[in-house]
Amino acid sequence: RGGKTDRSWFAFTFYNNQLTGSIPNSIGDLVHVEELSLNDNYLLGGMPREISKIGKLRGLFFQNNMLTTSAMLSIPCLSLT
Repeated sequence: RGGKTDRSWFAFTFYNNQLTGSIPNSIGDLVHVEELSLNDNYLLGGMPREISKIGKLRGLFFQNNMLTTSAMLSIPCLSLT
């Protein structure tokens, strides 16, 4: 019918894809993502600070990887309460 459609949310799901290595700094370029699922991969290292550029991020899931404990604490937009 024409006009713009407004999506209520935008999610990237990369769970269980056997992703390896570290999370790239370019993750911050995903500015419209509201939910990011990286569960069940082989990601290692820390979480790039650039993830805080994803201003609409409501859900971040990264269980069952090999990320450092400090990865969770380095995310400014993450509340651990």
